[in-house]
Amino acid sequence: MKTNYAITTKALLERVYMDIWSPSPVKSLGGNLYFLSIIDGFSRKIDVYIIKRKSEVLECFKKYLYRSERELNVKLKCVQTDNGLEFCSNAFEQLVSGLGIKMERTSVYTPEQNGVAERFNRTAVEGIRSMLQDSGLKPQFWVEVLLAFVHVKNRCVHKLTGNKTPIEICPGYHPSVRYFRIFGSLAHVYIPSVRRNKLQPKADVGIMIGYGIKTRGYRLWVPTQRRVIETTHVSINEHKNGVKHLYGTPHTYESVDVLNSSENLLDIISENMQEFEESGEKCKIMKEQEIKPINISSWKRVERPRTKSSRVHIYYYPPSGKPRLRSLNDVKKYCDKENLKFEPDMFLLNLLIWINITILELKIRMIALMNHYLTTKQTFFQEEIYNLVLPKSSEDTRKSPESKLWEETMKSELKVMHDRNVWT
Repeated sequence: MKTNYAITTKALLERVYMDIWSPSPVKSLGGNLYFLSIIDGFSRKIDVYIIKRKSEVLECFKKYLYRSERELNVKLKCVQTDNGLEFCSNAFEQLVSGLGIKMERTSVYTPEQNGVAERFNRTAVEGIRSMLQDSGLKPQFWVEVLLAFVHVKNRCVHKLTGNKTPIEICPGYHPSVRYFRIFGSLAHVYIPSVRRNKLQPKADVGIMIGYGIKTRGYRLWVPTQRRVIETTHVSINEHKNGVKHLYGTPHTYESVDVLNSSENLLDIISENMQEFEESGEKCKIMKEQEIKPINISSWKRVERPRTKSSRVHIYYYPPSGKPRLRSLNDVKKYCDKENLKFEPDMFLLNLLIWINITILELKIRMIALMNHYLTTKQTFFQEEIYNLVLPKSSEDTRKSPESKLWEETMKSELKVMHDRNVWT
């Protein structure tokens, strides 16, 4: 029997090892189930390609072949694979034979002959598992974890490459690691001025999930936008875990469902986000189940007219008699404290009193009235507030459908100013 021996290479692209890892127990955010790993035997540089079906292996190999040969100006000589059908197809055989590339496959039931790729797949899966558990992200993010893992591993010294990293050998430059950050850290992403108004925040909260693939920057998951972005305009706090900061506790892995292959990408992202937010909303849902409705008939409503004007102050007293609530904000704080369901429509004033309130109070009432038709998400609620259009001049008020209401309000304000001798 032939003894085992180690195959060593002496030049770039003299031999590459290929293997496909499949299938993942859960689809990624993009609906992928597999990844193809290609490792150069000399530099030990790793390239991974994320795929949805095994039939995509041939196209991925072409991309690697053309890019590597052009980048290094060296021809690929030998490819080492197992006996998977994706590597034994006629199209794959014709491609490698037409280019003069030697094809070597493992013996039957002897995967250790392709040990370089097999060992990497095992190491990659262990790294994915550890990084997911440490960061608290759901398994649907396994592709982002894999890309970050490979990016870092290519910049670490290998025992067979001496004191050089794979990137130093292929393509041949000394890489910097000063930009490395802890995976899963809390990040604040800058929002360009063209995508926000003057009252909206300048940054959005996200989670650092890797390094830029086609750009120089970081890959970040932004829950409010429900997408992965690449940018350099970000501040990363390595002392805080992103998932724990946003959702209170890391996610568990007990209820991971395998998604059907017939689902489209939008359905996959929607279901993944629902699961991703599930544990973060858990405490909130439990609290909502305990919230009691308001019995408005047991509340006391008091109207107190002012002596020097036609304005009327309105107060609400809960059944206990205390405290005195003067605004919707006071009512909301009281409801949150007493686990009561806050329904602003119950506390709206009638039309006659509504006319006599100030312009600022009028805006608050209008916003509260709109809140019944808006989504409960805070970001959408704020956006509707910012986009609320109010008249800017007396001419605009006359053109407004509520012109009579605005006229009465302005008269009331003018009367108050006159009674208080504002212009004397």
